[in-house]
Amino acid sequence: MGNVILVTGATGFVGKVVVETLFRCRASFPFDKLVLLVRANKTKSGRERFLDLAASSPCFSLLPPSWADDVRVVEGDMGADADCGITDEGDATYLYENTTHIIHCAASISFTAAADVLLRENVGSSLNLLVLARRCRQLRHAVLTSTAYVTPWSAEPIHEQLVPLPVPAAELCERLRSGALSGDAALKLTGHPNLYTLTKCLAEHVVAESRHELRLTIVRPSIVSAAWQYPMPGWVDSFAAVTGIFTGVWTGVLRVVSGELHSGLDIVPVDSVAMSLVSTCLTDAPQLHNGSHSYPLRVFHATAGTQHNISAAQGKLVFHSSY
Repeated sequence: MGNVILVTGATGFVGKVVVETLFRCRASFPFDKLVLLVRANKTKSGRERFLDLAASSPCFSLLPPSWADDVRVVEGDMGADADCGITDEGDATYLYENTTHIIHCAASISFTAAADVLLRENVGSSLNLLVLARRCRQLRHAVLTSTAYVTPWSAEPIHEQLVPLPVPAAELCERLRSGALSGDAALKLTGHPNLYTLTKCLAEHVVAESRHELRLTIVRPSIVSAAWQYPMPGWVDSFAAVTGIFTGVWTGVLRVVSGELHSGLDIVPVDSVAMSLVSTCLTDAPQLHNGSHSYPLRVFHATAGTQHNISAAQGKLVFHSSY
């Protein structure tokens, strides 16, 4: 059997485009089966949620009608400690025996959720997936989707490496979980602007510390927005991040946008992020050095950067409202 790719978060904005990219670029990144880990809710199974939230999306409208035939939906829950909540023995066996690559997109992107929720959705789910990954006997590479904002603001260059923390990540997680450290106190301690970016930073650390010999790469997008080219120019189905601001301006709900004129706004199209995740995951492994059996941890930024970011001072960002 050839490549079998496990994707988490496929019902979300980035996850959908990752799936679309895999099928559209299948000739370049061949695979036999795409496995999607989808959580059930109170009224619908994981497969029903996939059909309602993903398969019917305009994101896939330009793919061949039979594209979903090569998708296997596995019902699970990333927040569940035991096997990511996978209870079907056949599904679990299939994953452990066949999975060759993992692209982890599932996360909570809320800036206002409670610390325990973000710890479970961002840190706990990544650790649970790592446990599952170690059981996959054919696994060649796992890619974790993070955020460029795991690094608190700095005037210095930001390097593709783990962000230094004032105390070990595991200790910070435990103190937040137990209530010994409040969310506000944790942000003051690390310099992060919100608990979302802090928990994504903690996820990077705890996964890196627990990966052992697993080949792992972290990809850090900046502000993910509408598609540049694929699945179609301008496609977006999420009101998160900057899309919410644009929508507020277009509808007249938001009349004033306050900001620093010369600040750069690093916005990256969702199809660029998806291609970064897919190409990073499915490219050949770097050569190991000195006979080592451990792959080095790799970190890549998927951002616009200083040359391509947007600023009002450059005339690249102009808001208009007819209201």
